[in-house]
Amino acid sequence: MKKTGNIVHDFLNCAIGKETKAELKKFSLQLLHRKIQFTANGYFTLDNTFLHSLVGTVVTYLVILVQFQMGSSRSSIRQQCNYTEKDLK
Repeated sequence: MKKTGNIVHDFLNCAIGKETKAELKKFSLQLLHRKIQFTANGYFTLDNTFLHSLVGTVVTYLVILVQFQMGSSRSSIRQQCNYTEKDLK
């Protein structure tokens, strides 16, 4: 939000019309006094914390899936190589 405030302040210095200056002042005050949050229908906030936990969860599940895949491929190799003398005759 700091970047937005700085941009609004720069526009405020360059604004020509009185109406434009008044609107930019109102918007600047709103940025200062209100905390802006993006939410998913009010259930949770969409911020960096959510993004980090989402990425962590996806990576964890992918690691588990890869481990299951490696385990099943090793067991199938063992079954294919499990011959007895009767099988060879």
